[in-house]
Amino acid sequence: MLTSLGASPRVRRAFGFWQAVVIVGLGSVIGVLLGLVPSFALSLTRDTAGFSVLPFTPPWLQLALIVVALPALVAVGGALTAGGNRTGFSNRAAFD
Repeated sequence: MLTSLGASPRVRRAFGFWQAVVIVGLGSVIGVLLGLVPSFALSLTRDTAGFSVLPFTPPWLQLALIVVALPALVAVGGALTAGGNRTGFSNRAAFD
């Protein structure tokens, strides 16, 4: 769409970069939060003595890498592939 408006390759790369950051970043944050729900729910179960049956110990390093590295990787890939030359347009008037 930006090409049809005559946007420069720099603008298209910047737009693709930030679009990927927002979409993938939001998706990865929501995915990690929803992925923690079952683990947290299982840690709430107690035995007869009142102790937790399963401790709440999610892999924080891997989850942080998913939230940070995945959007960055996709954004850089999107910015690298969104370039290219401007497309030449011609006036296609109707024949008289």
